[in-house]
Amino acid sequence: MTIKKQHFLLSASARTLSLRKIFQLTPDESFELFKEARWPQGKPVCPHCGCEHHYYLKTRKQWCCKDKDCGHTFSVTSGTIFSSHKLPLSVYLAALISLIGF
Repeated sequence: MTIKKQHFLLSASARTLSLRKIFQLTPDESFELFKEARWPQGKPVCPHCGCEHHYYLKTRKQWCCKDKDCGHTFSVTSGTIFSSHKLPLSVYLAALISLIGF
């Protein structure tokens, strides 16, 4: 039996975020926060095939799917409206937080 974790944006810690706090995050903190918001279950999932088996490319901050038919490389923004943009993750987090109304 798997226990589903509450989505980050619905959690109490997300309600304490402000635009000021988001823009003060380091790039690594922004990455971790975006990852937690994207995959609340805790494990990244390939947006191409849905596989949970992958390895992490630390220098690129990307994952590579281990599915033999896929092999897709993906990031925290792959498969989202932010995928083809190159702004800092804190900008995307600020947009998400302002849309939700925290």
